[in-house]
Amino acid sequence: MRKLPTMAFSPLPKTFLDDLEARRNGPVVELGCGDGAFTRLLESLGAEPLALDRRRPGCGTVASIVADVTDLPLRDRSVRLLIAANLLRHCWNDRVAALLRAWVRCVARDGRCYIFEDEPRADGDLPTAVRNYHRVQDFLRRLAPENRGALLPMANFRRACRSANGRSDATGGTWEFGQSENHWPIDRGAVVDWLRGTARTAGREADRLIRDVERNGLSYGRYWWARWSPEVD
Repeated sequence: MRKLPTMAFSPLPKTFLDDLEARRNGPVVELGCGDGAFTRLLESLGAEPLALDRRRPGCGTVASIVADVTDLPLRDRSVRLLIAANLLRHCWNDRVAALLRAWVRCVARDGRCYIFEDEPRADGDLPTAVRNYHRVQDFLRRLAPENRGALLPMANFRRACRSANGRSDATGGTWEFGQSENHWPIDRGAVVDWLRGTARTAGREADRLIRDVERNGLSYGRYWWARWSPEVD
């Protein structure tokens, strides 16, 4: 069975590209790197990211730092660019504000923290290929609820940050937000092969997904991003 392909984001927002250009001599840290799709994208842009994951490289990651994102082994104000791509939804709970504070305490005085997440929308607003991608994500979540979370709307994140006019009470800095269509290429064949490998245990639901993906394709749809900047001392 082929592995389920991981993803990155394209195009990346200009504000992120500008910040990466200014700070890529690091340290640049990617949280929850997985098998490295976003890591490789950062490398293609000239960065040498420190990739962090709780799983070791032999267990399917490209991690150069093995640690849990809820307990980062990073010094205060030591990171110039901290990035979490499609990670926060898997950590989402009623203590998320404390988690965000723990992340941003690692960001240098001239640093930035970026969060990227898929943006879910009501089914009636979605092209069929995007709806299929969201169904695959929901299927994954139900297969492994202890490791995966539901797609996270930007509005939920903003509420958790208690953001008002860009000022965040939760983290003591300033958040900026944006959205974009994600045109990162998706390997439909690899997704179908992965679904076929689960069909023996998942049954009809996997079969329906296979049929619909083969008929109507897959597309990521929109994603959102958030940039945190520290307050000036």
